[in-house]
Amino acid sequence: MKIEIKIDANAEEKIIVSAKQMTSDLSEFLKDAEKRFNRPKLNGRLDEKVYLIDLDKIAQFVVVNKQVNAITLNNTALRLDQRLYQIEEVVASNFVRISKSEMINLDYIDYLKLEPNGLVQLAMKNGNTTYASRRYLKTIKERLSL
Repeated sequence: MKIEIKIDANAEEKIIVSAKQMTSDLSEFLKDAEKRFNRPKLNGRLDEKVYLIDLDKIAQFVVVNKQVNAITLNNTALRLDQRLYQIEEVVASNFVRISKSEMINLDYIDYLKLEPNGLVQLAMKNGNTTYASRRYLKTIKERLSL
């Protein structure tokens, strides 16, 4: 597949895709492009205040006591009203589910450590450490090209 970019200060910003047929790879690309350019905003609560959350500032989504929290780069936890599966549907491909109760931003992984028991320890750039469950290991390894 070729990628062509034309820079024109007067042009309308749009993406045009030419293909012989729709493939699963092309479909995934289009879904990801839609999510990235039509960035959804989430509302997060901290104390009595409601904040608009920019997904670029989120390192993790974690479920604690049936409540979804968005964990920012500075380790602020904002409560969300949505369920984790609902958030998973609107975030871009740089987020990956690592367990039933957690999703992380791949851009904010500091390092990985493969444990002897087969688990993967993930150290995040915000200082948090978490583990990927075995159920999601295959997807994580594929996404990180391990």
